[in-house]
Amino acid sequence: MPTSSEIARIQETVAAAYSIDLNSIKVDDVAVQTIAESSKAIDAIDLYVNGSTYSSGLKATIPDLESFAFADVPIDPSLFPRRVEQNLDEALRILQSCLQLRQTYMDGAKLLNDTKFKLEEFMRLDFVHQREVAAGLYELPWQESADDVIALRKSIAEAEMQEQVVEDMLDGSATGSRFAGILTDPRVQAYITAAAQLAKDSASFNRELIQAGATQTTTYRAGFDAATWSAALASMKSNLAQLRGRLSMVLRKETYLKKDAVFRTHRAAISRQIAYLQADELSRKNSIINYAERLEQQAELFRTYLRHLIERASALQTGLVEAYKLAVPLRVPVAGHILDDLAVWLTAVQNELAKYKRRQRSVIRSVWSSGLTPSGKGGPMSSLDKFETKIMVDDGTVPNLDARLRGVAFEYLGDQRLPISLEVTPPSGAYLANTRIDGAPDVLQFGRTCVLAPELDLKPQHTDALWNGSPFGEWQVSGLYDQTRGPIEKIAMHLWLVEI
Repeated sequence: MPTSSEIARIQETVAAAYSIDLNSIKVDDVAVQTIAESSKAIDAIDLYVNGSTYSSGLKATIPDLESFAFADVPIDPSLFPRRVEQNLDEALRILQSCLQLRQTYMDGAKLLNDTKFKLEEFMRLDFVHQREVAAGLYELPWQESADDVIALRKSIAEAEMQEQVVEDMLDGSATGSRFAGILTDPRVQAYITAAAQLAKDSASFNRELIQAGATQTTTYRAGFDAATWSAALASMKSNLAQLRGRLSMVLRKETYLKKDAVFRTHRAAISRQIAYLQADELSRKNSIINYAERLEQQAELFRTYLRHLIERASALQTGLVEAYKLAVPLRVPVAGHILDDLAVWLTAVQNELAKYKRRQRSVIRSVWSSGLTPSGKGGPMSSLDKFETKIMVDDGTVPNLDARLRGVAFEYLGDQRLPISLEVTPPSGAYLANTRIDGAPDVLQFGRTCVLAPELDLKPQHTDALWNGSPFGEWQVSGLYDQTRGPIEKIAMHLWLVEI
C-alpha cells in the first residue's frame, strides 16, 4: 500500500496529468478547517449554495480535433489527380477512419472529463475526510458509549443508595442511621401509641374518645405510609434492574464500538490507499487508461488522417474536372466542420461519378507498328537481338479525342516461337512516370509478349500507370528476341479505352 509520501507524489502526478489545481484544493481545505474551528455561527447557505470554500478552476473543455484550416494542408504532388477512382476509394476509406477516430475521441473525452472531475472530487473529499478523522469521526460512537457507561454506573450507584434507605427503614435489624427500622411494626405501633396518648393528654374533655380516635387515625396513616414506601421500594428495584440491564448492553456496545473504531478506520484506509493506487495508474505515463495522454494521441492520429483526407479531396476535385469534366462544388470548410463537409461532398462525388460512369463505354482498339529497326544486341550477356519501333496513335485510330486509357497489351506478328520482352515509353500525356533512383527514363516493362492469337484472352497491363491517360502521341517500343527462333514482322498494341 502507498505511504503518505507516495500518496503526496500521486496527488502531484494526477494534478499535473489532468490539469487539477492541487494548490486550490489545499487552500480550500485550510479555509474549511478555519471555519470549523471558529467560534462564529456557521453559515451553511454560504458554504453550500454560494460555494464559499470551493475555488477550483477546473473546466470541462475538451481540445478541438480540427485544429487547423482546410487551406493549411498543401496539395500533395504525388497524388496524381487523374487517378480519380483511386483517390476516391482512398478518401472514402480515410473518411471512415476519421469518423471512427472521432467517435473514439468522443468516448475518450467523456471518460477524461468523468475521470478528471471524479479525481478532483476524490482528492477534495480525502482532505475533508482527514479533517473528519482528526475531529474524531470514528472514535465518537465509542466515546459516547463510554460516557453512557459512566453515567449509568453513577445512576445505579444513586439508585442503590435510594434503595438502601428504604430497605433500612423497613429492616428492624438495620443500624447506623436515624431512619433505620422506623417502618417496622414495633416502631410503628409505638408511634401509634405515643400519638394516641399525646392526643389524650392534650384533651380537656372526652379524653378516652379522643385517644381512641387518634389511635384509629394514626393507624390508618401508618398503614398508608407503609404501603407507599413498599411500592416505592418495588419501583426502585424495578428501575435498578432496568439500569443494570442497560449497563450490560452499553458495556457490550462500548467494547464493540472501541473495536469498530479500529475496523472502520482500517476499512477507510484500505479504500483510500486502493483509490490512490487506481489514481496512480490513471496518470502513469503510457498507461492504457491515462485518458489525458491517450486523448492527445487519438487527436494527433485523427489530424494525420484528416490531412490525408484533405490532400485526396483536393486531388479528387482537380481530377474530376481534368479527367471527366465533372464539377462538383466544394465550398472551403471551416475548422470544426471539415470532416462533416467533406463527408457530404464525397457522397455527392460518388453520386455524380456513378451517373457519369453509366454513360461510359469500354472499347478496345488495336494499332500496328511500322517496320522493326534492328538496334544491336541486348539482354543477358548480350545474347539476344534488339529492335526498335514506333506506334503512332491519332484521331484516325481513336476518333474520340476525350477517350481515356485503362491499360494496354502487346502481341507480335511473325514466326518467332518464343515470347519476347518489350520496353515501352508512352507519350507524356499517356502515363504517370515515376522518378527512378538512377535517373534513367521511366519505361513500362512487358515481360511476356506472345504471338498474335485471336483465341487468347488478353488483359490490360499497367492499368495504374495509364489510368485516365491520353492515348494520343508516339509510343516508342524496343524489344529483345532470339532471331534464330524465327523473325518478327510487326508489333500490335491493343488499347483499352473508355469513351463517352
